Amino acid sequence: MTISYGYDKPKVLQALRYHFINKNDIRILLIAVNILALASGILYYFKMILPTVFILTSLLWIVLMLVFWMFMPRLIYSRTKSFKDKFITIIDHNEIELQQELGSRTWSYSQFQSWFESPYFFHLYVGANSFFILPKDAFTMEQVQQARDIFKNKIVK
Repeated sequence: MTISYGYDKPKVLQALRYHFINKNDIRILLIAVNILALASGILYYFKMILPTVFILTSLLWIVLMLVFWMFMPRLIYSRTKSFKDKFITIIDHNEIELQQELGSRTWSYSQFQSWFESPYFFHLYVGANSFFILPKDAFTMEQVQQARDIFKNKIVK
């Protein structure tokens, strides 16, 4: 199957958020800070800690959420020129070929480490931090299911 697409900034920012939250180390950090903020709220309610401790843990929570939800996705989007390009991707049962004006690149499925699906994209990981996203709105409904089946069967996590 062949798809042609460009990227929509709000959807890409959302996809980058999914990328960050899907990483185990970031997920553990977010859970730990949420537990810390919740515990400090409970301890403050029962007057077991000072208000400054509660305020500091709340600020830590706010800063962390802003970094992973707002700043990092925008930073990566602004630094990655390929989000502004147009692509043609050919997906078959043996490989994926990504084409753009500057050239093309082909990956066999054995080169992919993992994949996952977010609401708007398929995220295909070649390395721990090396990935590309395929917008699902470039596919027909039948092609989305076909691509999902190919990725599920060919990319071993």
